[in-house]
Amino acid sequence: DLEKEDIESVLNSLKEDAKKLLLILKAYEKMLNDFKTTYNKYEFRDIANFLNQILKENEEALKRAKEKYKYVFVDEYQDTSLVQSEFLEMLIKDNDEIKVLYVGDIKQSIYKFRDAKPETFIEKLKTVKKIPLFINYRSSPNVINFVNQIFTRILDDEELYDIDYSDNHQMESGTTKYKIDDGDADVFLLEYLEDDEAKRKIDIVEEAFLVGNKIIDLINNNKVKEYKDIAILTRNTTSFKTFKDVFQYLKIPLEIHVDFSLKETYLLKLIANILMLSLNIFNKENF
Repeated sequence: DLEKEDIESVLNSLKEDAKKLLLILKAYEKMLNDFKTTYNKYEFRDIANFLNQILKENEEALKRAKEKYKYVFVDEYQDTSLVQSEFLEMLIKDNDEIKVLYVGDIKQSIYKFRDAKPETFIEKLKTVKKIPLFINYRSSPNVINFVNQIFTRILDDEELYDIDYSDNHQMESGTTKYKIDDGDADVFLLEYLEDDEAKRKIDIVEEAFLVGNKIIDLINNNKVKEYKDIAILTRNTTSFKTFKDVFQYLKIPLEIHVDFSLKETYLLKLIANILMLSLNIFNKENF
């Protein structure tokens, strides 16, 4: 029963919060930049930006770079950032001597959190000669067929997903390692169907039963010889107890292996370093 005035009131309060947050971020950015300048400590991204700035402001340096590099190979081009693509474009512009080979796959773009701009890859496709690589020598025909079926179903709108997979994107298996009907390379898609939209997200207990029943089916049909030949990979440890309880109910033997060296993980090291920095940032003797 919200009215327009109620919505405007909430919106205005959020705007004020956003303004305060923006002031905090600007203050943080200034302190960070002052720290970098004072102690001459920079991140990789800063150094890349410095390079582009030098080439923009110094024609002689850019000229030497163009003369030095005649062949450029860019791998994983779909994950190129604006800083990287800007550097490359400066080398290419008005330079008939340079030859560039771009290798990329828009479906494999995973580094947006690291400033990757897949749009750069899409735009580049419109201006270069394309050599599509359809044959996959790594995976079995069963895996390739499964991938083709899934991608054809979910990547069906070029405006939404950048490609229409059915339009000249499907792969073929070129490996001779597997037979066409090789059971060792089967792929199974277990669908959890729920009419209620609110419950559409699969429940972890239901997932454990789906996996457990599939394992029993594989054992009973001699697709897998022993339980020890099966491994289950989970995203996190929160599901361990559920799988343990369900597998115990289904009489499936289960061993759980956990890496307890948490203090060595990247995330905890990062948090510890940030805390140390916050404690010592005003102590010049520590830098």
